[in-house]
Amino acid sequence: MSHREIVLDKREERYFSGLLKNITDETVRDISLSLLKGDASDRRYFRIVYRKGKGTDSIIMMVLSNPYKGELPFINVYHHFKKCGVEVPEIYHYD
Repeated sequence: MSHREIVLDKREERYFSGLLKNITDETVRDISLSLLKGDASDRRYFRIVYRKGKGTDSIIMMVLSNPYKGELPFINVYHHFKKCGVEVPEIYHYD
């Protein structure tokens, strides 16, 4: 998948460090953010790679171009599938 590395300033790095600490329950470091090649939708996807403990891990972040009021439809589908025992990618946080 094609991607473009994004240089984070100190404020952004602190933001992502805090967000990832809440998700992983560990202190993270060496964060890199890459914009992933998307499709024709108004969503942008990023891969966030980080170090925690002795290993490296990554997550995918989706950003909508416009704010959405209420819960996004895919969140409802996620909860429904999860209750039915279907394996789905974990959603760690949405705002």
